[in-house]
Amino acid sequence: MERDQKWLEHQIHDDDETGEDKDFVFNLFAQEVPYETMEYEFPNVPKISIQSQTETPTSTGLALWLGSEKMCGYLANHPELVSGKKVLELGAGVGLCGIIASHLNASRVVLTDGDTSVLTNLRKNIEDNTVSSNTNSITSRQLIWGKNLDQFEKIDVILAADCVYMNQSLGPLFKTVDHLLKSDGLLIYVNFCASQAPLKMVLDKANTHGLIWTQPEEKVYLFRRKEQSA
Repeated sequence: MERDQKWLEHQIHDDDETGEDKDFVFNLFAQEVPYETMEYEFPNVPKISIQSQTETPTSTGLALWLGSEKMCGYLANHPELVSGKKVLELGAGVGLCGIIASHLNASRVVLTDGDTSVLTNLRKNIEDNTVSSNTNSITSRQLIWGKNLDQFEKIDVILAADCVYMNQSLGPLFKTVDHLLKSDGLLIYVNFCASQAPLKMVLDKANTHGLIWTQPEEKVYLFRRKEQSA
């Protein structure tokens, strides 16, 4: 496994032409918080145990957000969306969605996050919830949106749940989706928590990258390239 670049989420993705990330004036998540293990059950998959921080997390990626639970429920009820597919999750956080996709017979799952501390916890959760029959089908990698995208293969399905809590990150997010998603691929996006980027901004940015959307359920959006829906 390649070595992770030291990167924490208070280094926000830049959305201008410099290609450089910027720091917050201060780190909102500086305090130490203990971890807890929670169990989750969804249709068609075994019980999943996830280590996370449940109160005032030191990184948003160390907590499980409602969007992830919504995504997992949707995938569990529609396993055909990921079964046999190469799946990549952006802003995977604690990893629940990608772990669910793996148990729903995705051919390969890559869980990604940029934050170094999040990746450490993410890899523990993968190890704790991987069965021997699909050990090689689920991996984790650091992905800082918009950076080094040629190091990743093209993907059938991209998952993104409650992972854009700053408007500046929308440009790098959709640059990443545009680069990695196959021409006939699917982006499943859940916009649940009020702290996320405004939905209109998300949809407008997707449109500039040639993506159109449908909404099969409340808070769930499916994006495909325009030419695929003609």
